[in-house]
Amino acid sequence: MKLSTLVRNARTRQGVPLRDLAEIVNVSASFLSRIERGEHVRISPRRLERLASALGLHVDEVFRCARRLPPDIEKYVLDNLERVRRSMTRAVA
Repeated sequence: MKLSTLVRNARTRQGVPLRDLAEIVNVSASFLSRIERGEHVRISPRRLERLASALGLHVDEVFRCARRLPPDIEKYVLDNLERVRRSMTRAVA
């Protein structure tokens, strides 16, 4: 699922106005609207976490839909790059 679909569906299901959600996440309503329309926007990990929290979504789901790694996972992968690469190679073989 795309981030745009996830956010729009969750927001409308909960009846949260776009402007109210934008205020909670600390972004402009136009920025949030661009996310919901599927336009390419850069959004910080912190704001993705706020978006997940505001909509009652699991943070991993929001990051997955945004095609991003949560900061803790990214740090682990970078700190253990060789181990992760070996593990991936074994999994493919």
